[in-house]
Formats: sequence, structure tokens, C-alpha cells
Amino acid sequence: MELKKFDVNGKQVEFVNQWRGNRSGFVHETTLFIDGRQIAEAKCQYYNRTWESYTYQTVMKRAVSNAEDEEIAYAKEKFMRENQYKKLTAERRAEFEEYCKQVEFIQLLRAIYAKL
Repeated sequence: MELKKFDVNGKQVEFVNQWRGNRSGFVHETTLFIDGRQIAEAKCQYYNRTWESYTYQTVMKRAVSNAEDEEIAYAKEKFMRENQYKKLTAERRAEFEEYCKQVEFIQLLRAIYAKL
């Protein structure tokens, strides 16, 4: 098990990384914690070897992306409901992007991803 810890925007970010072998190669697994709260998990299967800049990079990025995707889906639902929209048109998409810039947790996840 390997831990990666760092601070982003005043939040304590921690990845708990593990690997295990299987009959096809090996798997990297990670769990993302922010301020001690579990946020996301991810797995990556490898058949030969990785081409990462450092060990567990891909799986950690995947965990952050998964968390961001979930948060954006939630924000979209809320945005559509608050504005009583049925469809997200091109014009509304730009409005939604601006809305997402105001969501602190999405911005935190983007900052974590950039740090990886």
C-alpha cells in the first residue's frame, strides 16, 4: 500500500493506492479522500507495464475524473431544475459552464487533477 498526501486549496487530499497481480497482468486501485472523507475509487488493469510518469498516476487521475463526472451530473440536474429547463441547448451549455465555475467542489477536483 502506498499513500500520496498533499494540500490543495486548503484541503487535505489523500490517495490510498494498492496493486495486485491477476492472471492477465496486474491492477492498480486507489481510493480518494478529501479531509478524511472518502470521495471516489478507481481501478486500472495493466497487461504488461505502465507508461506513467510515476506509479499510480493513471488510476489517481481516473478517481478524480470519476468524482468530477458525478459532481457535474449532480450540478447539471440542479441547474436544469433551478432554471426549469428541459433541454441543455448550446446557449444553455455555456451558461451551465459558468454555473460550474461557481461550484467550489468541482473547482477543487479540477485543481487536484491538475496537480497530478
